[in-house]
Amino acid sequence: MAVWEARPVADVPAVRLARWRVYEVADTGHRHSAGRNLGQKTGRVSTAITAYDATAHRGCAQSGRVYEHIGAPALEPDADAEYVYAATPPSALH
Repeated sequence: MAVWEARPVADVPAVRLARWRVYEVADTGHRHSAGRNLGQKTGRVSTAITAYDATAHRGCAQSGRVYEHIGAPALEPDADAEYVYAATPPSALH
C-alpha cells in the first residue's frame, strides 16, 4: 500500500474523518487526527492539531487544514489510517 503527500490546503481546506482517533506522539506531545477520509475513502492522518472546537468536533492542524470528526471516536481504528500513521516519518507529522 502506498502513502502519498496530501494535496495543498488551498485545494482541500477541510477533511471529514469517520472512524477517527487522536494519537499523541510521545516525544513531542503533538496530537494528530487519524481516520477514514470520507471524501476519498482512504486513511488520513493530520499534521499536529493546533486548536480544537469540541462543540463543533473540528480541529485545525498545523498545515491550516480543518479536520471534522464524524461520529464518536473509533473503538477499532481504521486499518488504512493506522497504516498511514505507522508509515509516516515523525518529521512529516508536524
